[in-house]
Amino acid sequence: MKKLILKLRNAKNYRFPNALHLQFVLEILALLIKHEWIKLKLIELFDIFKTCVEQEDSCFKIIRKSNLSSLKEQLDNARDTIIIAIKHLLKAGIRHFDKEIREAAQRLKIVFDTYDKPVPLINIPYDAETAAVNSLLNELNTKYADDLQKTGIAPWTAELQIQNDEFERLVKGYHGETSEKTPIRLADARKETDEAFQEIVTFINSLIVVDKENSYEQFATEFNTLVKHYNDLLAIHIGRIQAGKAEEED
Repeated sequence: MKKLILKLRNAKNYRFPNALHLQFVLEILALLIKHEWIKLKLIELFDIFKTCVEQEDSCFKIIRKSNLSSLKEQLDNARDTIIIAIKHLLKAGIRHFDKEIREAAQRLKIVFDTYDKPVPLINIPYDAETAAVNSLLNELNTKYADDLQKTGIAPWTAELQIQNDEFERLVKGYHGETSEKTPIRLADARKETDEAFQEIVTFINSLIVVDKENSYEQFATEFNTLVKHYNDLLAIHIGRIQAGKAEEED
């Protein structure tokens, strides 16, 4: 019988960027699932690897959603801009030639001034501002609805309500996401995945030597093709980085 000389190639997965690393281990996982008989030989090693990959996937998704903080700032700036604009409109309204409009603007200004003490509304913490704006709009819409119409401020307060509601929805989603965050850092999750992956590679290479079965050839070929593909992608990635550095130096 011809001796089977097979060996699973080494992946440079420890150097892969996060997205490339995750995609690689997901494809390795899919390959193991495809070759059911290999998976069964691995016993608990497969389950450990699968758990590690799922954990890494969760950590990566959390990082990708981390732009919520910048969105909060953008929405807060949007509602602050509306509040500032309303105050300017009220100042102009106080100088209006129509007495009824002047008086309505004065009443509305008093309400806004009340909510600006002791600290301007736009300068208080996010959550406090959300609650204060809701309270302010409730008071304006119930007690000063006619004044809003007379001064032409009603469309502005309606838009302020929309922006405030949007901010509140974003914050609730942000808090919900934070509560779901895993205590495991992505770097730690990657390390655990790599350790589980390496144990599988070592174990399968041992099986190839011990069993001496040609049945491993198809799996090894697919595995090594996959590893080569990702190693090549890493080389391209590194090449682009080096080219970028060279351009900066020039």
